[in-house]
Amino acid sequence: GDPAHEACSHGHKRGDEGQPVYEQHPLKAKSRNTVPGYRDKHLLAGELQTNAPALTGTATAVILQEAASQSAWRLEQGDVDSAFLNGKYLDSSRRVYFRTPKGGQPAVPEMGWPAVPEGTVLRAKKGIYGLNDAPLLWYEEHRDAMLFLPGASRS
Repeated sequence: GDPAHEACSHGHKRGDEGQPVYEQHPLKAKSRNTVPGYRDKHLLAGELQTNAPALTGTATAVILQEAASQSAWRLEQGDVDSAFLNGKYLDSSRRVYFRTPKGGQPAVPEMGWPAVPEGTVLRAKKGIYGLNDAPLLWYEEHRDAMLFLPGASRS
């Protein structure tokens, strides 16, 4: 089978005897590559900024209360697919290497990417799951993009 997929069984249906009927459903992994960020030499040397802004519980409550009191406002929630891969590029002087996971990386023909064998050493160009500064890189990329919007300013 495809190493990027795993199978999951669950018994939500019942058969004639009342026993669960198990079905196989492929699950596509959200992230194939992860790194042990706690071993990052830049982090251990204290050279890595890792704090990314986040709303406090109080700020979240204020925003939700304001949205609830405004009948014209519509509140929505979302998630960003592969968020850390959509952040800023790592500084060119920063070298982060990792090995491909068990099973390797499947080819992605529509992107022109060949399959990569298990254990191949790769260099990260952007944030990757496990890097301690990946959330900050994502924030910086999107903060900078939003500041180009008409009327936007940093408070």
